[in-house]
Amino acid sequence: MVVTFSHENYSPKEDNMKLVFHTGNNPSVPKGTVGIAVLNEDIDNHARNDKWEAVIKERRGRRLTISVMIPVDAPIGMWEASIETSYEDERWSTKNKEVDLPLYIIFNPYVSTDPTYLPNQAERQEYLMEDVGKIYAGTSDALKGRPWVFGQFESTILPAACHVLESARIRAGERANPIQVARAISAMVNSNDGDNGVLVGKWNGKYEDGTDPYKWSGSVRILEDYMRNGGRSIRYGQCWVFAGIITTICRALGLPCRPVTCYKSAHDTNKSLTIDKYYDQDGEELRGIRGAPGISDSIWNFHCWNDVWMARHDLPEGYGGWQVIDATPQEESDNVYQVGPTSVEAVRRGDVGLGYDTAFVFTEVNADVMVFVEDPRSSWGFRKIDQDTSHVGKLIVTQAVGQYSEEPTDKDWEDITHLYKNKEGTREERSSVMRAIRGSGSAAANFYDQPSNSQDVFIQIFDLEKCSFGKPYKVGVYLHNRSTQDRTVKVVLSSSSVFYTGVKAHLVKKGSGQFKLKGNEEEKFSMEIFPEDYMSRVVDMCFMKNFVFLSVAETDQAWSSEDDFVLEKPDLNLWVQEGLRVGEIFNLEISFTNPLDLHLTKCEFNIEAPGVVKAQEISFRNINPGEDVKAVIPLKARNMGKSTLMVVFNALELFDITGTKKVSIM
Repeated sequence: MVVTFSHENYSPKEDNMKLVFHTGNNPSVPKGTVGIAVLNEDIDNHARNDKWEAVIKERRGRRLTISVMIPVDAPIGMWEASIETSYEDERWSTKNKEVDLPLYIIFNPYVSTDPTYLPNQAERQEYLMEDVGKIYAGTSDALKGRPWVFGQFESTILPAACHVLESARIRAGERANPIQVARAISAMVNSNDGDNGVLVGKWNGKYEDGTDPYKWSGSVRILEDYMRNGGRSIRYGQCWVFAGIITTICRALGLPCRPVTCYKSAHDTNKSLTIDKYYDQDGEELRGIRGAPGISDSIWNFHCWNDVWMARHDLPEGYGGWQVIDATPQEESDNVYQVGPTSVEAVRRGDVGLGYDTAFVFTEVNADVMVFVEDPRSSWGFRKIDQDTSHVGKLIVTQAVGQYSEEPTDKDWEDITHLYKNKEGTREERSSVMRAIRGSGSAAANFYDQPSNSQDVFIQIFDLEKCSFGKPYKVGVYLHNRSTQDRTVKVVLSSSSVFYTGVKAHLVKKGSGQFKLKGNEEEKFSMEIFPEDYMSRVVDMCFMKNFVFLSVAETDQAWSSEDDFVLEKPDLNLWVQEGLRVGEIFNLEISFTNPLDLHLTKCEFNIEAPGVVKAQEISFRNINPGEDVKAVIPLKARNMGKSTLMVVFNALELFDITGTKKVSIM
């Protein structure tokens, strides 16, 4: 801070000076919302970081350069400051000068006494300083990194982050606590509580009155639109958008943060800590009926949330470090749509009694799937036919430290599943599940001891990792009768388009058959799906679900399985010349091949590079079937530095095609 005296030089023997800082409504010293730093003449360096302190770093005539030490327990956010001066002990001479510009205090993960201290330098760089990264989508067999511009250093972002904090249900004095700050952020990034949160979530595919979630390529435009609209919520977002915005806000506020993707993430709606599926005797999944606990449970193909790093002095030793927060509105916590901060270590151990929301996060990553089928002989109308202990939480990933590939399918991700759960099927993993079930008081414990019917027909579904968009695929099952007796087998096959939340959008094709399977006989049963079957029925992100239901008449064996995969689309190839200079116009060349035998209409490119190219939307002509497309778009480099150029292409018939390119502006 530089202070200039208006009339005469500063005299340490005659002039008194103190700096007064305040934040929030009705600020006071006891609440920690007023800080007073008296100018100390006796030292030229700060001796401690637990109190407000001001020292002179340089004197030049009437100008003083002052360094202010802010205590680590000061609330973060926007502060105001004033300078109070007086002459010796004469109170009548006191003058007060307000500092015109707002001041921002943020967490400091570089200082060991800060509750957000992160000791690893490479991790600090990745989780605090990187302004472009990836959020992972696809499936556990075919991961796809979705580039995202966090843009936390854009001039508009820190004021927006502070506005979010000030709008939250958190008092100014509580903003020194990263636990309360993180929880408030998870609540305010969604708008489901009528609190004018940043983003409206929507999952039904109807986005005409807003922006399709897959069209967003970064957080900056969302937060700028939010502030420009007077803090009115922006439409629309889904989990990866919520995770991207949280990453931006947390990094802007000095809180180390990373987006996390869990493949096969469970959503438990009745706090049983299990996922419950119900079928009729013909293999149709039942929804919305009475007397079936957890019938609204679901398993998302993937779900994104955030890890934030902090100490947890409110929990027993060993539960600090990475904590889950999630802004995607799924279930209420303390009557608000928010999650966390949840200790990742508590989730791994199954310690669901530790706050916040540990049981919910545990279920997301490690719930068992209970499968029930209608049975008129049962007292409650259903019998358990299967218990899958390894379907949920197939893989949990985040971007690897120091890694970023311009190819979306490259392995620039880190597998962090082991932080959330012990190895699947081990004694430690099963113990944590039972500890969680018993600790929650879940009635699902009663189903863990129920025996299953005899299962002498071995079944395996055809597993598709991926299929190219516009090509045919098959749904099928392999059968092996391991008994010496004939078996009467009924098989139901279906393929549907699904939202990434696992909810069925449209049935594409269904078939069934009944036949005799002789003793020790092996057989395959399959059905082919052609592009004309699914092209008009695909929805966001092109997820498909193949489903198989099988029943054996002689043994009452019943079995169901599903396989999720993505219809794979092309990537954008980007090229720019080297030696770009600030202020100059340069050409961005974009190329890809239309994989469809259809015209692409209402085409557009969304382009941005944080700090270098402002986010913009550019319309493009119609594209012919099978055409090799080349677009040349002029852009202006507005600042020097290195950045990542990101482009998203959308058309009515083909959407969410992405590409990235690192650029350097001199």
